[in-house]
Amino acid sequence: MILPDPHEEWASVLIAADALVTDHGSAALYYCAAQDRPVVSVHRGGGELIPGSPMGVLLDRIPQLERAEDIADALRAYRPGSGHAAAEAAFAPPGHAVDRLRTEVYALLGHRPAQRQDQRTGTAPPFRHGTQGTFPLVVAVDEVHRLRR
Repeated sequence: MILPDPHEEWASVLIAADALVTDHGSAALYYCAAQDRPVVSVHRGGGELIPGSPMGVLLDRIPQLERAEDIADALRAYRPGSGHAAAEAAFAPPGHAVDRLRTEVYALLGHRPAQRQDQRTGTAPPFRHGTQGTFPLVVAVDEVHRLRR
């Protein structure tokens, strides 16, 4: 099992993962949008989720992991397609999520977004030598779920 630090490059770990254990973070929605592999929840409830929101829908449809010892059973209980509708709702319509989010946040603040040019045109930022976007990763999990490299 791999747990990237909060500011670590986690996207490559997420895409390479065979399964995901989530609390209520948006990484689970990205994972469901990218691939249909097992997702289980360790979220214990609380008032921070909006009922019917994409994350709320996802957590209602995936298995709940109560104890670490039960992870294999929870992963087997996952049903393919469980997260697809939630991910689709979170990222629909494709290509417009940022604009929609910006409009909603400004509305909640009682403001209107300033007019701006479409920033999706233009050139990509130049490649910086010495940066690493992916890294080789080889791990094995033994019977008691300890990480070995």
